[in-house]
Amino acid sequence: MNRLVDLAARVRTLSLDGAPPQVRVALRAQALSSFGAAAAGRSFPGAAALLDLYGCGEEGAVAVLPGLRAPDLPTALQVAATLSSVWSWDDFLPCAQTAPAAQAAWIGGAALGADWDTIERAQLAANELGGRLAGFCLSSPHSLEGQTWLLAFSTALAGGILRDLPDLKLAHALALALARAPGSLREAVGTGARLLGAGPAVRLGWDCAALAERGLEGPLDLLEDGSEFIERFAGGKGLSGWLDGFGITWLTGTLAFKRSPGSAFLLPALAALEELRADVQDYGDQPLRPEQVLRIDVDVSLPTAAMELRLGRASDPAAEQDAIPCPAAFLHSVPRALALAVALGRSPRAQDLAPSALGRTWPTARDLARRVHVRHDWRLSLGAWARLDAGLGITRIMEAPGPAALVAAARKIRPPQGAAGSLDGVGAAGPLLGGTGLAWSELPMALAAERLGPLDEELRELPGELMEDPAAALGKGLDRLAGWASRRVDRFLGPAKDSGLSRIGQWLAEPRRSSLADAQLDGFQVPLPARIRVLLQGGRVWEAEVAVPDVASVATDLDGVAEFVRGKFLGAGAKRDLLELADLLLAADASVPVPSVSAGDWLDRLGQAGR
Repeated sequence: MNRLVDLAARVRTLSLDGAPPQVRVALRAQALSSFGAAAAGRSFPGAAALLDLYGCGEEGAVAVLPGLRAPDLPTALQVAATLSSVWSWDDFLPCAQTAPAAQAAWIGGAALGADWDTIERAQLAANELGGRLAGFCLSSPHSLEGQTWLLAFSTALAGGILRDLPDLKLAHALALALARAPGSLREAVGTGARLLGAGPAVRLGWDCAALAERGLEGPLDLLEDGSEFIERFAGGKGLSGWLDGFGITWLTGTLAFKRSPGSAFLLPALAALEELRADVQDYGDQPLRPEQVLRIDVDVSLPTAAMELRLGRASDPAAEQDAIPCPAAFLHSVPRALALAVALGRSPRAQDLAPSALGRTWPTARDLARRVHVRHDWRLSLGAWARLDAGLGITRIMEAPGPAALVAAARKIRPPQGAAGSLDGVGAAGPLLGGTGLAWSELPMALAAERLGPLDEELRELPGELMEDPAAALGKGLDRLAGWASRRVDRFLGPAKDSGLSRIGQWLAEPRRSSLADAQLDGFQVPLPARIRVLLQGGRVWEAEVAVPDVASVATDLDGVAEFVRGKFLGAGAKRDLLELADLLLAADASVPVPSVSAGDWLDRLGQAGR
């Protein structure tokens, strides 16, 4: 069967009836979080010009935010998606950020008169299939960059479900979106061009669903092996294991909500800085001051290193001279974000990135940003891979032995031409003379440490025992070495070790594939480790390490998520009627649709709240 038609058929029947209660809570939290992020987006430079261009204001047919309405539904969807993503303050799944498409399900569903259950099914589909398609395309070196193509696809899916398109028409809507898949250049990331990313993609996806309903057809073979889409967006090989597990494994249950604006890739470094700042405060009863900091070294895993490398000179604070950079430049640059956090005394918020605020803090932060050195650490990447393997079974999904797929992905990363920086590490301005920037010279030692780590644990206690009883300690050491070697053999042979030599070759020849249906996502959080070391005047070095982004996660703390998104939503305007709207969603019984008010009424009340 055609893969796209099969996916459309499977996702169209996806229901919340079999989902854990926290999945519905996550959907409602995602909606409130998106509206809160969109309200914050109105302060982004250039947002006012965009709203004026599209005729948005207090009057209009469709509510977008408190006090903001659009003249028609397509414009409302585009403006909402633009504002909610421009500060990079949207929630994320393991491989995707589908929040603008999920928000389109709410606004579009309310405008079409859909009931709550249909809206939530459309939102659920955007997360579940959108997140899976992002994993399917994970082999591409650009898989985590931009993803505007994914927003078009996910919005077409949500729009098709809201219209109750049959399987084939829904597949054509998805095909139309993929056929016109929009992309984004790295140079756009740190500029005002961010305003032209998510919004047009969401509008395209919505139009694709409407056109498919009217009979327009697209190329249904785009997800088949050898297609141009697979070549361009999946690195030539789609990971089919990601496309399984509907109704079994719920990606929506892994939604993570950023506590501050910025790429998820830089959030662990900011969290590590907060831990380090607290240690400095406790030690000397004095805050960490910018003038104390001589140098900051940041070790990161592969996704964060790739982000810095792809930015090239766009991530180089030294290239700006005395100019105040565009606020977007702080959302994906570790040096800028850390320097600004030191100057502020806390992690940056959206209001700290307004031009007027940057005019006060950037002169201090700029000099410090030039002393921030970002470097890829293979040990961090291998540790993150091990966590992904425990939760997602990433090794078998990618059909590669051990971390081979991680190394293969790293080989595809290329810095922009003309980048300058350190030879074998990610400098603030990228690598020098075409160097990889990924510390390849350290890979063999990192692999050895990963393989020998369990042996190191076994032998760590031997020195003390050797002093007390050399003969007994030597015998115990040999026993531990033999036990470690036996476990390594068991790990390699697995089910084949007891089946006879005649079956070992057969077992080794079988494809050891897995799928998302086998994933263990309870409590799963995306590992993006970062380690920072700060050298202060006087020579003292402080160090801190954080393994996962500082987020409110439905996987670990439902109550914390509800509290966070309520506060984020109320940031749109501290009004009692907004609190009532939030509680209609968050206080409702998660096992039933939202009672007492229709989705259209809810959205209309939202538009009236700012008046």
